[in-house]
Amino acid sequence: MLFFLRKIRKKLVKENKLVTYLLYSIGEIILVVIGILIAISIDDWNQEREIQKIINTYLINLESELNQNRTLLMEMIENNQNTIDAGRHMLDIIAHDSIQFTNKELSGWLGEAFAPNIRFQPVTTVLTELASSGNIKNVRNEDLKKSLSTLTPLLAEVRFQEDVVWQDKELGIDELRKTGSLRELFDHSGASAIYLKILPGATNNGNKPLLRSKIFENNLMLFVASSTALQSQYNSTLTEIDSLSSLIKPQITR
Repeated sequence: MLFFLRKIRKKLVKENKLVTYLLYSIGEIILVVIGILIAISIDDWNQEREIQKIINTYLINLESELNQNRTLLMEMIENNQNTIDAGRHMLDIIAHDSIQFTNKELSGWLGEAFAPNIRFQPVTTVLTELASSGNIKNVRNEDLKKSLSTLTPLLAEVRFQEDVVWQDKELGIDELRKTGSLRELFDHSGASAIYLKILPGATNNGNKPLLRSKIFENNLMLFVASSTALQSQYNSTLTEIDSLSSLIKPQITR
């Protein structure tokens, strides 16, 4: 048996068929490997294309979400600046007795400072879904990926500062209740007649004694300081939103 196999091998080698067979076998193996690699590459390419289609949809929706948030934030920036300006005006009056003003003007400043609810409520549906789904890692642009990861913590800092502002505002309102005249504030704003359906109260010094209260001055100082810090954070958030929008736009396929 061994002699017979040896004889066949010698014959194949002599006729050069063994080399041909081996070359054929190696070529066939190479073709199979190449076919497998091509199939894997096509599959990977199809998967990547589907992933990028999903990312593209996310970015389109996120761009719209950011535009909406930018509008909301600009409104908060304007309202908060009005609050700061009113607070500063009253602090200037407290510091300088020579500044002339009317009771109605004072009511206006108090209303601008303490009436608005300064609270930025961004829409984060798309941003939250993008993060929770783990698809941020599939964003190709590294700067965009980094900016997407930065916005959420920045919004958390804004919410924290808004809570600080709210607490400081409550201290000022509490002193207004104790030392000032809510009646005069309501009368001058029109709330007494329009909403409460009551007659205006008697004219007196109204809220002017409030400006002689050291407690009110201290609370107002804290309120203006925290509101100013909030304004800085609002502006930083606006810059981040604009930066993120500028990074998103070139990545979108329409």
